[in-house]
This record gives sequence, C-alpha cells and structure tokens, in this order.
Amino acid sequence: MANNKPIIFFDASRLFNRLLSSTPAGIDRVDLAYAKKFLHDQEYTVAYIVYGKKGHFIFPRLIVILFLWVAEFSSRNRDAKFSSRVAFPLVTSLVAYFLRPSNFLWILKFFRWMSVLGLPRHPESIISKSTLVAVYINVSHGKLTKYRRFSWLKDNNVSGVFFVHDLIPILNPEFCTDKQAERHRARLEMISQHADLIISISENTKEELVRYFSKEKLSLPEIQVLPLAVDGICHANEVKPVIENPTTYFVILSTIEPRKNHLMLLKIWKRLVKDFGLAAPKLVIIGRRGWKNDKVFRLLEDKELEPYVHEYNDLSDGQVKSLLLGSRALISPSFVEGYGLPVVEALSLKVPVIASDIPSHREIGKSVPDFIDPYDAESWYAHIVAYTDSENTMRASQLERMSDFSIISWKEHMLTFDKLLKELVVKKSVVSKA
Repeated sequence: MANNKPIIFFDASRLFNRLLSSTPAGIDRVDLAYAKKFLHDQEYTVAYIVYGKKGHFIFPRLIVILFLWVAEFSSRNRDAKFSSRVAFPLVTSLVAYFLRPSNFLWILKFFRWMSVLGLPRHPESIISKSTLVAVYINVSHGKLTKYRRFSWLKDNNVSGVFFVHDLIPILNPEFCTDKQAERHRARLEMISQHADLIISISENTKEELVRYFSKEKLSLPEIQVLPLAVDGICHANEVKPVIENPTTYFVILSTIEPRKNHLMLLKIWKRLVKDFGLAAPKLVIIGRRGWKNDKVFRLLEDKELEPYVHEYNDLSDGQVKSLLLGSRALISPSFVEGYGLPVVEALSLKVPVIASDIPSHREIGKSVPDFIDPYDAESWYAHIVAYTDSENTMRASQLERMSDFSIISWKEHMLTFDKLLKELVVKKSVVSKA
C-alpha cells in the first residue's frame, strides 16, 4: 500500500463477527454502512483491521469485498434460496455452499488463527516515516476493553475516531448483564485515552457523555453529534408477508432484552386476548432473543398467546419492511435507548409509531409518534385498542403529523462525517509538519 495518502484503519472486528447473524442489530447496520463507504473511498489508503489472537491484523481486501457482498445478499434474501436467484445453477450452487452464512465464518477464524503465527500483516507494517496522518476508526464499540492491544495507536501517533451509541450499561445497569457495565466503563476509559474525536449519535448521548467524563475525571476529546440514517429496511423490495392471512397486528422490532419492555407488552396481549377473544390484534416480535428475560421467554411459550403472538428472528429486510407496512403501528416501549433506529425506520416508511416517552425517542421522533410513559401499562393498552379500531381517529391524526417528517439520509450523514474526518486530518497534518 502506498503511504502518500492519509491511512484509515477501519476496525471491522465486531462487524465480521455479527454481520451474518439473523436480524442484525442497529449497530451492525451502522457498522456495515461505514464498511461499504470506505470500500470505495479514493481519498485515503484504507485498511480493514480485525482483532485477532495477537492484536489487530489487516484483513485481505478481497475477503472484505466477499464478506460485505455476502452480508448484503444475506440481509436481503434470507427468504430465498441462493441458487434460485441466478442464471448458472451449477456454479452458483457451489458458491452458495461456501458462502452460506452458516459456513462463511471459517474464513474469519482461519485468519484469526493465522495471526497467532504472525502471518497476516499488522497495522504498523504500513505506517512509514513518510506517513503524515493515520486514523483509527471504530464505529461499534467492538473489542475496546483490550487496553494492551491498542498500544500501537499511541506508539505510531495514530489518531482515533470512536462512535459512542449509548451509556446504557453504566447508567442503567439493571437492564444489562453483570459484566456489561464493567466492560462499558473500560471502553469509555479506552476512548478517553485514544480519541481525537467522538461521534455521538444523539444530543442526549452527548450530554450523558459529557457528564460521565466530568464525573470520572476522564480526558474529554472533541464530541460531535451525527444522527443515524436509515437504509436496508426502507430501501428493500417488499416481499410476500410471512404471516398467512394477516389481519390487524402491531410490530415490535428489537432484540428481546429487559430494557425493551417486552414483558409489559405480553401482559397487555394476554389481557387483549381475554377482553376481545378472536378479535384481539396480533403482536409480531422481530428480533433475536437476548438475556435476563426468562419471564418473557416463558410467556412466548404460553399456549393461550401462541395464536396471537408471532416471533421471528431470521427475516430479510424485505420481509421486515412488508410487516411494518401492513401493521397498525410499530410499538417501541423501551425504558431507555441510545437512539431508537426502528422508530426512525418506521416513520420513514410512513408507518405510525407508539413509543415510550424517553429523551431519545423525543429527539428522533420529534412531535410525530404517540408518546407514553413506559411504566403506564393502562395507557399502552388504551392506545393499542384505539389503533386497532379503524374508526378511531388517533392513528389518522399521526399520519397527518407524519407528512412533514424527514430524516437524514446516509448520503448526508456520510458527507458530514467526511467533513469532520477531513478537519481532523488537516489538523493532524499541520502538527506532523511542524
């Protein structure tokens, strides 16, 4: 690689572990968007790095391209057989076997074990005396608790750009596993040591960051707010709905974890079934099962709820889009969020949203959704009943409010990020030449 351009080290560690998983989380989608952006960037020398047994190593560009292509195909075509989509069945069947998501991670594991032998190149290998600026970028919090493995940043005068999506494990540990708060504290300490720029995805998260860094007496780098855009689900092609003979239903789109408040919803649905019987609306839960949610998992196995609650954890973007468009509303009763990407996705599709009244939802939803206290089960029940009734005006009123709603596009998001990155590179170039 030539070093006459600024070098970008894009950390793809979390991305390559998770981008082939079922129903990617919001952070996974953001990580993927940036990985695709840098693939075509001509202004910088871009190296994709992955955390291995002996620290970071450079991932071969061809494998990066394959990974991103398979991830994109997998996201859009989980509902279809790979070989049925192409013109040469024999060849593509062989490709499908080796690139099937369930088989593809062997490539990542292979390169990780090679790193034990020191065979892949490490980031330092492409930094030379002629390199004026090198920037490490981490979009996803991934692997930031391994202090010693990041010493190469300061040793080689590499600037750091880190995204911080939320402080939930620290500020709301009751919703997380025991070790998540400890790990997140370690991440933020790591960021304070190596960051020249922090990208916060919301004003609310920025305010929480400033308070936390001040309280912990951590070095506070520059912080810029850059809201997230939407892409995959909103631009996917609609497909046949996964629900046979769909009637009236609501959607919740999130990992099944305590802070998402699935337990309250399922209790409400038991009451709806009791009150309305066969006329009760259905609840569609889209997302993988998480942690500390045994009560929810037991309710999901409840035979009484089974005809009314549908759980999916392996849908294509097109299937998710079709379900959202056919729903009465997206429901987002979270106790706390860093951003709330499903809310933005639904509103961008002109799908009504009933959301918890929390700062992040207010910030991104503006005045469009109906906001309800996440602890007020009675109000949630009343709103769901109202939205079920086609003659009730509450849903129609939100659709009217939605007419002027707009969200930042990925193009606008990336242009803003490029501006911030260029300002950092120019600043560091001046220092290097001094």
